[in-house]
Amino acid sequence: MKGKLVKITVLFFIVMILFTILSRVTYNMSMATVETTQPARETMGPVIETKATVEGKKEVALNTKENQIIESILVTIGQAVEKDQVLYTLDLKELDKQIKEKSQELELNKVQLANAQNTLQSAIDSQQLQISQAKSDYDRAVAESDAAIQRAQEELSLAQEKYDRYIQNPEQFPELSKEQLESDVTEKNFAYQEALKNKDDAVYAAQKTIDSAGLSVPNDNSGIIQMKMEKEKIETQLQELQDIKDQKGEVKAPVAGVVTAIDAQVGARTAGTGDIRLADASAGARIVANFPSEYESYIQRGQPVEVTDKKETLPTKKNTQTKLIIGTVQAGENTIADSSEGAADGITAMIDVPAGVLEIGSFVGVKVSAPTQEYDSCIPISALNVAEKGKYYVNVLEKKQTVLGSEWVVYKRDVELLFKNEKYAAITGVNQDEEVVTKTSRMLENGMRVKRKAS
Repeated sequence: MKGKLVKITVLFFIVMILFTILSRVTYNMSMATVETTQPARETMGPVIETKATVEGKKEVALNTKENQIIESILVTIGQAVEKDQVLYTLDLKELDKQIKEKSQELELNKVQLANAQNTLQSAIDSQQLQISQAKSDYDRAVAESDAAIQRAQEELSLAQEKYDRYIQNPEQFPELSKEQLESDVTEKNFAYQEALKNKDDAVYAAQKTIDSAGLSVPNDNSGIIQMKMEKEKIETQLQELQDIKDQKGEVKAPVAGVVTAIDAQVGARTAGTGDIRLADASAGARIVANFPSEYESYIQRGQPVEVTDKKETLPTKKNTQTKLIIGTVQAGENTIADSSEGAADGITAMIDVPAGVLEIGSFVGVKVSAPTQEYDSCIPISALNVAEKGKYYVNVLEKKQTVLGSEWVVYKRDVELLFKNEKYAAITGVNQDEEVVTKTSRMLENGMRVKRKAS
């Protein structure tokens, strides 16, 4: 009986131990597991970097004569091209057709111009003949009038002389009377005056004929001038077409550079206003980098920057260290790379790049050096939590004695954020010997018992 009681007692204690172990295991399994670290001293500063595109400083518009059919386009946007590299070709059959039509148009213009010039010259010659005849009539009228005046003047002089002699000695002319001689003088004077008047009338009539002939000379050659201008225009157009044919319809790059735009399509006609645009490599390049406005105090004109091309830092001698031009970007236009949100405003840094250092059209990383500062209490960024109204807190572990022994208990601690980057946060409110939670298996509550993962 006594042995049986001992067995029951032993069995009871075994069951109790098993239940205790099971309870402890269940308790431990229900506890959150956390990882911690102690605040440490770090030297930190803002990491100011973004991605940007290398742009050409000078753009060249490449175009050919309008109304040409594009047969093929041999380049794409972003492609680097050499000088005299063929960019696109034109339809030679269409080109020959236009040359033929333009040649016919030129020949027709020449015929029309020659006819107009001949017609004008004939009219001029005819009128010049009329003027010459009118001048001859004028000279003849003057000569005849002068002769008539001279005769009348001579007859008047003879009549006056005869009258004067009669007055001095009437007996010389017994057959004449004073009245007869006076009448003769009066008649001769009238004839003289009439001769003078006839001359004036004849000269006036002859001069009027000359003037009329001169006024009727064709002097409106505006039509011919217009035809000549049209002829020069057609000749220029024909020469342009011929130049294209001499180039076998190939349109080549005038400079080495990068294709920035293609405003043409195969089979479409050229507009003559920049079918393809190139960034001129010889003119150098520039990087236009956008930064959030919060970094305005760190970015200054002339500040060195580190440019990373193809994930490799350029050699020091090729680092772009030029003046930065800072400006405000309009709302919605400053979109930072790797961000889904566009900044309402920001800073645009324009960095000049010497020719040959970076490839136009390539993507680069731009990093701006900024001053650093040493902070006494820094924690991993994962340990920092955001509370209401933009405040921050951390979860701190403290050891507590319970019926189950020494256990870790988590408490929320409000902290002040001094600075943070992508890895660490500098704070105040936590001592360097305290354990700060950096990772947890589930949501923590203030005063919750937790299991600390051994580091």
